[in-house]
Amino acid sequence: MPVPVGDLDTAHDPGAAGAQKRSDLVGGAGAEPIEAPGGHEIRVGTASWTDPTMTAAGVFYPSGADTAEERLAYYASSFPVVEVDATYYALPAERTAQLWADRTPPDFTFDIKAHALMTGQGTETKRLPKAIREALPPEMQEKTRIYAKDFPAELGGSGQAVPE
Repeated sequence: MPVPVGDLDTAHDPGAAGAQKRSDLVGGAGAEPIEAPGGHEIRVGTASWTDPTMTAAGVFYPSGADTAEERLAYYASSFPVVEVDATYYALPAERTAQLWADRTPPDFTFDIKAHALMTGQGTETKRLPKAIREALPPEMQEKTRIYAKDFPAELGGSGQAVPE
């Protein structure tokens, strides 16, 4: 019976040996974009290069690929696209995004997930960039969670805050 990684059960997580077996079956099948009719491309990738099910020893990354830089470079040698889930929760620093680009081939694609505020969802106030947090009215700065609709008009909101 496979040993699950983290809090996943064996029905969803095949464990390191099971994941390696699956990987061996498909080989490098997703490493290059697939040409489709009409000049289209199909790119195969995963929802993250840092997911615990991938970073667990023996599952995907080779021994020694322990840093974010090493993992992203290795990931990009195996897949042509990755979803960046972290952007839903917090906007990355410009330097971080530049490092992602620097660590991948020029034709590598980052599928950036929209920030929560762009989707109508709320976000933790503390996760907003400092300049945005400081531009908020004091009563909004004190809230744990805020929504775009509550932002003042000068910050891109409707200017009609909804009381909690």
